[in-house]
Amino acid sequence: MTALAKSEAAQASLPADPMVSMIERIAMDPNSDLAKLEKMLEMKERHEASQAKAQFSAAFARASAEFPTIALRGHDKHKNTHYAKLEDILTGVRPVLSKHGFALSFSTEVTADLVTVTAELSHEAGYSKTNSIPLPRDAGAGRNAVQAVGSSQTY
Repeated sequence: MTALAKSEAAQASLPADPMVSMIERIAMDPNSDLAKLEKMLEMKERHEASQAKAQFSAAFARASAEFPTIALRGHDKHKNTHYAKLEDILTGVRPVLSKHGFALSFSTEVTADLVTVTAELSHEAGYSKTNSIPLPRDAGAGRNAVQAVGSSQTY
């Protein structure tokens, strides 16, 4: 038996989702109330969203126990302090996140005054969290306008 045939057989042996069965019955009934069907679909979506969030939280708890300690290889000469570099953090956490079904992505919005960096942590179950931080352009000594944006993005 091929892997595909085994997968199909396994799915066929799974009990049907009772909510899907109920929605199907309502949809097939010519006398059914459209408002009732819409409410059932909304309830199913809320239930699935709740399950996805619970799976996200459980997976993140497992991943958190495996995150490595990140070396403080960055050095702020002005304050004489050390910090973890973004590249080191990402190198350390991405394999753990991936192992637990997560993907991490970043997006940036640049305006005249601010660079807003948004991180999105998505889970394979369909739930995601985002966090944004608006930062001023880092126009430090010797930086041109492009470098100021790039510096803010990785700060």
